[in-house]
Amino acid sequence: MVAFADPARADDELALAHEFLAQLDQRATVLYARVAGLVRDVGTDRDIADRVVVLRTEISVGGLPWLTPLVETALAFHHAVRDASDDLAATLDRLREATTNGDFAYYVDIATAMGDLPQPAGSTTQWLDDAHTVRECWLTLVIAPSRNL
Repeated sequence: MVAFADPARADDELALAHEFLAQLDQRATVLYARVAGLVRDVGTDRDIADRVVVLRTEISVGGLPWLTPLVETALAFHHAVRDASDDLAATLDRLREATTNGDFAYYVDIATAMGDLPQPAGSTTQWLDDAHTVRECWLTLVIAPSRNL
């Protein structure tokens, strides 16, 4: 969450996470931290696309397909911040495919909210707040002036 809300503070948190994780063989946790690094860097020119390709490969090789929706959601955030509608559409297609079994399907709702796109037809996601409020929160992250992009 720090990577979403305060990218500058996320630098310190991620450095600490990598320091602790470097000594362990916790592949999934290391990949989670790298996804958080992507989220911190959305909208920048910090090789997001190349890093996503590497992460996809490591997820596949590591047998951790349940991380795929998270990576695609981070990439959707990047495309939404950059207002790259074609790239966002392609990412949403991959995200829908990765969640066809119903697991992590709410990531599609989150990604469409970030892109200010209509809610997916037939969505069964139930939020604690009403759907409009949740969508506005995700969209606010995309347009937040504090991102200083």
